[in-house]
Amino acid sequence: MAPVDGGDTDPEDSHPNGPAEPHETVPVIRPALVDNLLKLSIAIAVLCAGASVGYYFAIYLPAKDARARSDAAAAASAQAADAAITAAAQDKRRADYQTCLQAAQDDYSAHWDSDCATHSAINARGYTACLSNGMNHDECASLWPTLPTTDCSLPLNLANSLNAGLKDAQARCLDEAKAGL
Repeated sequence: MAPVDGGDTDPEDSHPNGPAEPHETVPVIRPALVDNLLKLSIAIAVLCAGASVGYYFAIYLPAKDARARSDAAAAASAQAADAAITAAAQDKRRADYQTCLQAAQDDYSAHWDSDCATHSAINARGYTACLSNGMNHDECASLWPTLPTTDCSLPLNLANSLNAGLKDAQARCLDEAKAGL
């Protein structure tokens, strides 16, 4: 065929972007397929978001709350145990203090009674010696009166010494109790 316009070019070869390839096909996009893919993508996204929210509320949050309750219960249990230990320690300290005070009082009473027995024995020997020297009963009894062997009146200097010893022992008990010994 001969060119119509006088040129050597073939009309089939005239294409705005240059000569067309004989086997080139332009893909056809079907709007229904795109629409369906978009709907499927949105459905999958909503399903994933729903699954995430469901997991958070159904699994993660209850487990987190259970851990928090467990931690709170453990802390409360530890606090109660500490309180019990502290109370037991205070009770033991009080009991030890009372035991110490009782020991101090017992020691004081034993020394007092021992001194009473000593003074009673001295007066008894003096009374016997007085009688053996030929004096009568009334004279010897006035010089060497019979004294009780316990819970007696002691000379002031001896009584003051025993009382000071008791006060020192009581103060030592208090100091030990405050120190927690």
